[in-house]
Amino acid sequence: MNNECSNKLIGKWLIKATIENKTPIIIGTGKQSGWVDTEVIKDEHGNFYIPGTSFKGALRHFLVENYEVPKDILNIFFGYQDNQALSTFFDLKADKKTVINIRDGVAIDIKTNMAKKGAKYDYEIVEPEHVFVLNMELNLFSGHTDSFKKDLLKLLATIKQILENQNEHFAVGAMTTKGFGVIKLKEFNFLNLNFSNPDDSKIWFEYILQNADVFNKKSIDPIDYEPFSVKSNKIFSISACFKIKSSLLIGCEPDTNDIADKVPLKSNGKPVLSGTSLKGVIRSRAIRIINTLNGNGEELIKETFGWADTENTNAENKEAKKIKSRLIVKETIIENTVEKLKNGIKINRFTGGTIDSALFNAILLWSKGQDAVHINLQLKNPKNWEKGLLLLILKDLWTSDLAIGADKARGASVLIGSKAEITDGNQSYTLEQKEAHLEITSDKNKLESYVTDFINHLNN
Repeated sequence: MNNECSNKLIGKWLIKATIENKTPIIIGTGKQSGWVDTEVIKDEHGNFYIPGTSFKGALRHFLVENYEVPKDILNIFFGYQDNQALSTFFDLKADKKTVINIRDGVAIDIKTNMAKKGAKYDYEIVEPEHVFVLNMELNLFSGHTDSFKKDLLKLLATIKQILENQNEHFAVGAMTTKGFGVIKLKEFNFLNLNFSNPDDSKIWFEYILQNADVFNKKSIDPIDYEPFSVKSNKIFSISACFKIKSSLLIGCEPDTNDIADKVPLKSNGKPVLSGTSLKGVIRSRAIRIINTLNGNGEELIKETFGWADTENTNAENKEAKKIKSRLIVKETIIENTVEKLKNGIKINRFTGGTIDSALFNAILLWSKGQDAVHINLQLKNPKNWEKGLLLLILKDLWTSDLAIGADKARGASVLIGSKAEITDGNQSYTLEQKEAHLEITSDKNKLESYVTDFINHLNN
């Protein structure tokens, strides 16, 4: 297929899709403001938008990693080196004013399990349930063969499948391994304009000169092609439900209208277990387990949880000092709880008396005795010893040995396992707690073998 400028432009393919962000999304400006360390990108009206370049880059990377698409098709569609792409992705604008909130985080010292000094950071996030409009154009030239057009249609069918995102693997923006940036398709329209047809040419000029919505002027064309085949990337996933043993606090700073010093973290008014908090908890426990067995936890988990060289700030060879996490921890809504205010006061350890002006309070989430917390972990291309490590962490969560939030010194923020589904490639396992008995379907010896693989890996 020849894509030279001498080819005659004979038509356009137009795509209009609407997508919804199912989890918070971050696409930063690359600079700090006076209030936050990471500020999301905004238009002239102060509304967040998804840059077409960011979306296009995320989509191309996902296609390369997960689908068997011929390299030449990808290069021509997305562009390569000095060759212009066939496709144009426009900025994705929201259909309403975007809700932007600020979250905070802190780095934890693994040895002391306390916050590192000066390691607090604040970042803006765009709340879920915003609908964005994706507009795409593809140029069709006289040199395009029927076979090449079929490949392009297969690629569009693949993109549509990715955006449908049934397994929620595709995400855009920052912190995607912590559950941010998951999007899902709501509507996908495809229009084939042939410039040899005067009516199609008229529609095109209305589109570019009047910014007209041309998708109601001509019948929408179906894309009746099978997507490209999926690569055999393996996923080890754990989806588990827990009851709260007593109370839970995934805290955040209060607003001016809040009556407590610490309040539950919420998204669109619903309390959530953030992927950032949970991943930090899991990472810390993974290091502790490995170190207890005389391993080097911080070194061993780098390729699982990701790693960045924060000590050496030299920009040279920056990418070589980063390892992207293969473990994705989803943000989930906390359900079936009651909010109650809890008061407290600091005690002088030497005198046993109270400290003046040290009254504090927090709003905690209290259990209703039902499943309340859902934990969803996905590990890409897992090694058997990594599966064993995650199973040990699941055991600690299940048996109330690992707290996931604040106030843990007083017994809060621990869970009781209820049921879980573990997926290992094509094999599935179900765990269900029935009073004092844990019922496991399928081959539990296989799960135990992963823990043995973990022990052997440390010994070797």
